[in-house]
Amino acid sequence: MSESILYKIDPAVIASLLFTGMICALYLGRYLSTKFDSNIAKGKNPLKSTVIAAILALFGFLLAFTFGLSGNRFDDRRKIVVEEANCIGTAILRADLYPDPTRTELRNYFKNYLAARLDFYEAGDNNALVKLSFNKADVYSKLLWKRVTALSGNKDMFVPTMQMVPALNSMFDIAASRNNSRQETVPNLIVIFLLVISLISAFYIGYLSTEENKLSKMIVIGFCLLVSIVIYITLDLDMPRKGLITLDVSYQYMYELKNMLE
Repeated sequence: MSESILYKIDPAVIASLLFTGMICALYLGRYLSTKFDSNIAKGKNPLKSTVIAAILALFGFLLAFTFGLSGNRFDDRRKIVVEEANCIGTAILRADLYPDPTRTELRNYFKNYLAARLDFYEAGDNNALVKLSFNKADVYSKLLWKRVTALSGNKDMFVPTMQMVPALNSMFDIAASRNNSRQETVPNLIVIFLLVISLISAFYIGYLSTEENKLSKMIVIGFCLLVSIVIYITLDLDMPRKGLITLDVSYQYMYELKNMLE
């Protein structure tokens, strides 16, 4: 699955453009109201407050909804990293059920497999390195599976193999789930609609303002900046390989697995 164009853009760039666009939209609305609608400019429209409240309520609902989606996806990614670390750790421990040299052989495979999974994290948003880490992990997962299934034919290895097989299944399944979670983001349509309604809200706030209640630059900048920051955080949560909010803490569990293989 290819990454969408929207998610190839740094969230800080999107937030900066939104901030500039909202200020322009707000003052454009103010200009048009004074130019073409004298009733609003003079504060004679009784529905002004109701319209502004309705627009801001709709905007707030959509913003909260999108933030919730991003937060849930980030939390799911965090949990799946910890779960994968647990699955790999369980499989490594079950390798100790085998006698040497089989135990050493399996642990070497696990060491290379773990290195490939860590490469997946360290690749960031470099798709070429991500693909390389996939291929490397796939090679060692096949070697592990081939070796364990071969051991299942040995009656002396039957008991440890019956313990190892489900551990490997869980390890491979959670790796596939984690790879898929990289592509699970908030739908583009929702994000685009959120950006559009941000601009529309700013425009109508400016349009429905009055001469008696002139726009304060501090309020204008504060409102646009606050909205831009919240949307930046929303997008950043949904892009764990970019920006400030990362999965570094969760990945410490993966790095700690190296100690088990030394």
